[in-house]
Amino acid sequence: MGQIMGRAVLRDEVLPFVNYQRESIYNLWESFNDVAEGFGINVDEFKEICSVLQASLGNIRKAALERICETLFDAVLDTDHNGLIDALEMLSAITIVSGLRRKDKLTHVFNLYDFDESAEVTIDEMTLLLKSTMSGLCKFCGIAPPDERRLEMMSQTAFSAIQKDKDNALTRDEFLDYCDRTPEIRAWLAHFDDAVDLCDDIKYQMDSDVDHEFDYFAGFEYGEKSFSSILAAENDLSETKDDSRTLQAEQVSSILLLLLFFFWFLVLLSLATFFLYIPTHTHTYIYTINRQLTHTLVVFLTSNFI
Repeated sequence: MGQIMGRAVLRDEVLPFVNYQRESIYNLWESFNDVAEGFGINVDEFKEICSVLQASLGNIRKAALERICETLFDAVLDTDHNGLIDALEMLSAITIVSGLRRKDKLTHVFNLYDFDESAEVTIDEMTLLLKSTMSGLCKFCGIAPPDERRLEMMSQTAFSAIQKDKDNALTRDEFLDYCDRTPEIRAWLAHFDDAVDLCDDIKYQMDSDVDHEFDYFAGFEYGEKSFSSILAAENDLSETKDDSRTLQAEQVSSILLLLLFFFWFLVLLSLATFFLYIPTHTHTYIYTINRQLTHTLVVFLTSNFI
């Protein structure tokens, strides 16, 4: 298996499935149990299972979500191109790159392979757990999986370390303890523990522009865009908004300075007329203009900034 350093670099197609929280991970498992009849699932079943993630992706359109699922299915998971993927491989990999705590990740993965819900796994289930999880994670990164013989040896080591033979089962606590004490497993968990999530801004964006922002997901409906290009477009939109707001602020500042200058000019003119003994009716006329300009300035500020 070998230790691995640094942070995982996930494929573009995987990014929408990174850093889900507890509710989304458990909903995905429940959805699998409701939809699938076995562990080998086709693309339609996969899309139906993942429909529970729509809210976690900011309530994007159903067609866009389905295209995201199809892209992950075809480009990443279905490596032998037979139209089926291993559901456990997919679920355990998504769990490891989720936002759960490390102990919660391991507990959930253990439960996925605890087929009889006895809170124990046999050596065969332990081996399947390691093989499927590592296979899914390596597909997520586009790298070769560890040697299967090495994973089988690790399963045997887990049982021998606690003085159990292959006919006995490993409890959940023993499994967690073994993972915590094994440097290779800790290294792989750390590698995926803080995977770069480029889509947080999109996943949890709930401001007034959310409908417009998710127009960028439309490309998935026709396979026109990668997720990275969509994220780049979203960032470009944000920068454009910032530039527009900066320009607007500069224009408003210029207008305000001009109005204030004219206002104080009228004030000074009024004072000058007082000392020059301009007739009273002229004073009244100047003050009337001053008052009207002041009212105009207040209305402008109220309508545009309050």
